[in-house]
Amino acid sequence: MSRGFTSTGGSRPTHAVQRPHREWPLAGQPSGADDGYSCFQIIKKMSEMRVTAAAISIPLMLLAACRQPADEAPRSNRADQTPDSAPAVTESTDDWASLGQYVGQHPLQSNLYEDSAIAPELERLLGDKLAVLQANSETAAPLQRDGDVLFASGNKDNEGGSDAFYLLVDPSAKAIEIGLWESSVLSVYKTAGSNIPKPQDIQTMISNMDSEHR
Repeated sequence: MSRGFTSTGGSRPTHAVQRPHREWPLAGQPSGADDGYSCFQIIKKMSEMRVTAAAISIPLMLLAACRQPADEAPRSNRADQTPDSAPAVTESTDDWASLGQYVGQHPLQSNLYEDSAIAPELERLLGDKLAVLQANSETAAPLQRDGDVLFASGNKDNEGGSDAFYLLVDPSAKAIEIGLWESSVLSVYKTAGSNIPKPQDIQTMISNMDSEHR
């Protein structure tokens, strides 16, 4: 009997060939130590790696942003702020219309020569003679009004016949006129181009001073 054949009572011999049996791995399972990962597993691992990288990078970016100094914030988050311009301030010395508040007050006691709108013009016209005006105003009448003109007059203490003054103010024209008597000599200082009408009281004063020293 030949090797590899069996006889079954005269029937035609059949081959009993045994082929090696191999089990193929299911999807998602490794095929063996030598086969590594299947295509499915490789793709899955690559996807997991991408997710992991993104999960790590996002917190790192947030951490870096938190550590960023406040003064280095992105320009898009900064508001370009321009300090508001300081509002224009109009000093009382520029407001000639406010001179009416001095009416009825003594020129020295009200600081008319130092703090009012006429102060810069007085200093410009008189210079060092401003001290003479102040001295000659020691005995003075309060500031008065005659129409649109403000005026005052007076004299130095105990020197009424030789050292005196008069003051005229025209607020609408921003003009002034000062008459100063020093040792009975009259000097007049006035805003250029001005011709302020003299109230009757001032005209009388000038006439009397002239009469006394003829």
